[in-house]
Amino acid sequence: MRTQRALFCLMGTTFIMCGTGCNPVSMATSGYKAVKGANAHVYSIEAPQQADLTGFESLKFTDVTTDVSAVCPIDVLMAVRSGMQEVLANEETKKVFPGGGKSLTLDVTCRFYKQKPTIGKEGRLDLLVTLVTPEGRVLGRVYVEGINESMRETKPEAMAKKNTEKLVEYLKKIKMPKESGK
Repeated sequence: MRTQRALFCLMGTTFIMCGTGCNPVSMATSGYKAVKGANAHVYSIEAPQQADLTGFESLKFTDVTTDVSAVCPIDVLMAVRSGMQEVLANEETKKVFPGGGKSLTLDVTCRFYKQKPTIGKEGRLDLLVTLVTPEGRVLGRVYVEGINESMRETKPEAMAKKNTEKLVEYLKKIKMPKESGK
C-alpha cells in the first residue's frame, strides 16, 4: 500500500511537470551546461598539413584585432589576449609546442562576441585564426566558435582560454596524430 501510494505520487508529479512544460530531462541538461562551463569547436577553413607543422616548436600570436569593433570592443580584445597568453604558456601547450626554435604565429581576428546573460541563452566568442610562418606564408585558416552556457564563466577571458585550448588540441591532432589518438 505504501509503495503504491509513493508510485502514484511520483506519477502524478511527473504528469504535472510534463503538463506544465517542466521537463526533468531538460532541467537536468540545463543544470549540466551551467556547471560544465564554456566549450569551443574548431572548424577548418584551410587545413594545415602535418609536414607544415612539424618544424614549429612554439606558438605566438600577433595583436588580437577585429573588423567589427561594435561587436568586439577593445576591452574584449584585451581579455582575449590575456586568456590566450595564459593557455599558450601552460603545460599542456608546452607538450605540443615546447618553446624555442621556430614559432608559428596565430593571427587572431575576433569576429563575434556576446556576453552570456545571467538567465537563459548563451554567450559567444568566435575567432578567425590564420596560421602564419615567420616568412609570412599562410599555412592554414580556422574558425574557432566558442559557446558558453555556463552561469559561472561569463567573462570573455574564460571563453578565450577555452577557444585557445581547443585550437591547441586541433593543432596537436595534426602535428602529432599518433599521440593525439587521431
